[in-house]
Amino acid sequence: MTWPAAQQFCRENYDDLATFTNMDDIRRVTRPSDYIYAWIGLIDDLTSWSRVMSAKSNSWRRSSTDSTSPGGFQAPWEKGEPNFHMAAETCLMMRNGLWLDANCQSNNVNFAVCVNGKKTIYANNV
Repeated sequence: MTWPAAQQFCRENYDDLATFTNMDDIRRVTRPSDYIYAWIGLIDDLTSWSRVMSAKSNSWRRSSTDSTSPGGFQAPWEKGEPNFHMAAETCLMMRNGLWLDANCQSNNVNFAVCVNGKKTIYANNV
């Protein structure tokens, strides 16, 4: 599923795609497997780019509020990320607590991390 499809699924069945304000939020995620890639509710703010995408916390926006993370929190990135591959990776996915940038239209991701109230869960095979 694409990132927009994951967002729509989470909004229809939960509250929204999950975002994180600290490592405790990430630890709360229930995982079907540590090796599963799953969409999360962060997108890159195109107006904050210089020439390449940034790992700066003010570059990534919450899909639900269009705001940056309170306190500038961001999880650890996978090695080599973010890389804005082929100038097309503006959405975030997570694997084993690490963040990766990805093309929002990629259909290679079958999971989404949704939030329902304060509980964060994986939505399996959406």
